[in-house]
Amino acid sequence: MDLSDGSQVTVSFTGGAVTVNDDQVGTYLSGGPLERAWRAVLSKAGDLSTPELVFALRSLPAGPLGPEAAESMAAITSALPPVNRSALTGPPPDVGALANAVPVNLDSINEMARQISRDVAREMARQPFRDAPGSAFSLSRMATDVAGLFGTLVALASLGFGALFFVPQRLEVVADTVRRSPIRSFFAGLFAQPLLLPALVTLIIGLVLTIVGLLVVPVAIVAFVLAVGAALVGGYLAVARVVGEIYVRRRGNGTYTSGWATYRYLVYGLVGLLMIWAPVVLLRSIPVAGTILFITALVFTWAMATTGFGATILSKAGGGWAFGSPTSRPELSAEYLWSTPVPAQQAEARKGDA
Repeated sequence: MDLSDGSQVTVSFTGGAVTVNDDQVGTYLSGGPLERAWRAVLSKAGDLSTPELVFALRSLPAGPLGPEAAESMAAITSALPPVNRSALTGPPPDVGALANAVPVNLDSINEMARQISRDVAREMARQPFRDAPGSAFSLSRMATDVAGLFGTLVALASLGFGALFFVPQRLEVVADTVRRSPIRSFFAGLFAQPLLLPALVTLIIGLVLTIVGLLVVPVAIVAFVLAVGAALVGGYLAVARVVGEIYVRRRGNGTYTSGWATYRYLVYGLVGLLMIWAPVVLLRSIPVAGTILFITALVFTWAMATTGFGATILSKAGGGWAFGSPTSRPELSAEYLWSTPVPAQQAEARKGDA
């Protein structure tokens, strides 16, 4: 304690010894009433001025604090200057309340933290389940979902452009299979999906049994996964191409003659198939309706991809014509007829012909 005359008084309770200015003046029982009262007063010292603290220490009763407190408290009070009540700026501190207060130290802070944790856990257990804050409406999340949906459309449209540029006839064959046998294509894809994992395991076992095949197992696994992914995406694009053509022809715009007609069909179909996700993006924040719309869109997308996957299998990835072995191949649309007619040349007359 810094006194007004510039001097200091240091009181210490350490290891059972009470010291005043480094001189031992008494003893105390660890955890006894004297130590508890001393800690309680010091824990509240931050709210007291120096005169109030000295007044409280000099007024601290030694009787209830135990037999060892009389000698120690006498030495402490003799080292402190006297303080009159007139020197206090306000009412004198309640010495009894200070001495009987719970001392604020590290142990008491830990105990209060544990008690607060128990109270919070008990209160949370009594409270009914509430939706997470993330389920509330969020404009930024909606913008992210819209951007993701648009990015999916752009990515699929880009893949469709590549398919129409490099393998247009194969895509037409798969689309023709979807158009001719949609139900059969769906069930073919449905029954083929559970067989993908056994087929992969069989492929790996077959390669492991050979010395050369053992070296290409990683390549075979990657190739198998890529082939299945290409079949799913290609089939979905074929379904989109059929849906887009149906939409255009029902609108009465089936008079395209340029080479971009099929790509227009594909883009229209992709927009139509992905529009099922628009309500999910807009109404996702509604707890029940958002979940129902999400499940509906997911099942619809799975059904379309399954149908395209089955059509890819039935048409041998576009290498064969529509399922059912029609006697004649379907005619290609006008956009694939790029050749120009060559005028017939008049044959030269043979020698000797009159």
